[in-house]
Amino acid sequence: MNRKSFLDELKVLLCVNLEPSEVKSAYQYYSELFDEEDEDALISRLGSPQSAVDGILEGRGSAGHTIRGGMSALFLSLRVRGYRFKAVLWILIMLFVLLCELLVASVIILDLYAVLTFRYIWKLWVLRDLSALSFCVLLIVITVRHMPYAVFRRRKKNE
Repeated sequence: MNRKSFLDELKVLLCVNLEPSEVKSAYQYYSELFDEEDEDALISRLGSPQSAVDGILEGRGSAGHTIRGGMSALFLSLRVRGYRFKAVLWILIMLFVLLCELLVASVIILDLYAVLTFRYIWKLWVLRDLSALSFCVLLIVITVRHMPYAVFRRRKKNE
């Protein structure tokens, strides 16, 4: 690992684990460390970017591992080799769910038009479509909410 890959991965992990106001100062601290010390010695002393972030979290007294950042961390992770595959996979999943949402919305519009022009007497078609739309919205919310956990979760040592 070199300076660039270390700092790229560190930036992603900082965005995921810290508040936005803390990310800039922590990143600047580590980039200044690279300016002051030998690159290889510093990387061997710090270990991995994950261990550096764990040290920051322990210093703050954070209980457990928190994941923040959402979509911005996802797009940042596209630049880091270790997270790139998972990030692309989740982006594809979100695009698929959005496509399903658009299809259900177009069906709702067509059924609403049919009900308003008295082609269907029952309003149940619209209720069916609205329930499908609410299911798709729920899928989007779940996908966006749990995406950072799936992309950035830490592996246990026995995995």
